[in-house]
Amino acid sequence: MLGDNIFHGQTLGSLLSTAAKRTSGATVFAYPVTDPERYGVVEFGPDGKAISIEEKPKKPKSRYAVTGIYFYDASVVEWRRI
Repeated sequence: MLGDNIFHGQTLGSLLSTAAKRTSGATVFAYPVTDPERYGVVEFGPDGKAISIEEKPKKPKSRYAVTGIYFYDASVVEWRRI
């Protein structure tokens, strides 16, 4: 979680709990914005799963800005080496 953001909402706790219980894969939280070119933007596939994240794209692939909350399984350590 990025330290310079403030998060709130009635369902936030349950969303975080659900993401923390996952044993494989990743969860990236995103929020719709009107100016996605100012943020990291997540692109979704037809199944609703994230397929890419691009930082401050000139032509955003969605209007969903990455909020800075990420949950990864243990395989993320291996991905870092690529």
